[in-house]
Formats: sequence, structure tokens, C-alpha cells
Amino acid sequence: MHTAILHTICSHPQVKGSLRFTALNIAYKCNGAGIGRVAYRYLAKRTGLHVRTIMRHVAKLIALGVLCKTVTRLRSQRCMLNLYKFILPTCACDTAPSRTERGRKELTLEDVPTLERGLRSCTPGSLAYETTLETITRLRTLRL
Repeated sequence: MHTAILHTICSHPQVKGSLRFTALNIAYKCNGAGIGRVAYRYLAKRTGLHVRTIMRHVAKLIALGVLCKTVTRLRSQRCMLNLYKFILPTCACDTAPSRTERGRKELTLEDVPTLERGLRSCTPGSLAYETTLETITRLRTLRL
């Protein structure tokens, strides 16, 4: 799933609760450009909601400007395909909140013992281990 799609869904103030869950399940079936096909029945089964509720959620996402829907009729069959496209901002990286705006505090030298304890539960060589080790090294060099 593309990061810009996740940011679009999670940063929208009116997309909450089961509506957000429906949007995330649609996003799961989309490609990197934010375009994908998914059936109402599939979404209903995946979310545990009724098909009609899914239809209302999709209509609300369209009204909020998060989704764009195109319906195509197949000639060989009697069914219609719903093609969804997420309406992405021009550059999601400019609007993404920084770490301090999201409520996380900046790390200080007092946090090094906590990071070292957490390092014991990581596998050496893993991404989490390397990132934590870099953070500890950076904090210790700031002390000097």
C-alpha cells in the first residue's frame, strides 16, 4: 500500500472508525497509483459489515473527496465493475506532520538506558536493531 494513500486516509478529519477501516481495505487492493477494483461483497466480508453499509461508506468517501469511482459494464457478462481511485494530494510529504507534531517527544540523553534495554529484545543486524543503535550513538555524540 502506498504511503500517500495511507496519509490521505488517516489525515482526513472526517474519515473515522469503520469508515476509515473500509477506506483502508479499499486501499489494500489498490496499486501504487491509488487505483484498484474491489467488490462490495469482498469488502463486506473483510470488514464484517453489511453490503449496504459498504455502499454507504463508499458514497461518503466519494462525497468527502477521498475516492473517485468509475463504473464499467462488461459486455461479456451482466455485471459491472467498480474502479476506485484515491484522490491524492500533490505532495503528501510536505503535509505530513513531523514527529513532535504527532505527539512524540524528542529523545534526550536520559532515554539512552531505555533504548539499550529495548535493544536487548532486538535481533542483531535487523532494521530495528540498527536504527536503535544509530539513535543511541547519535544521542551519545550530542553529549560530547
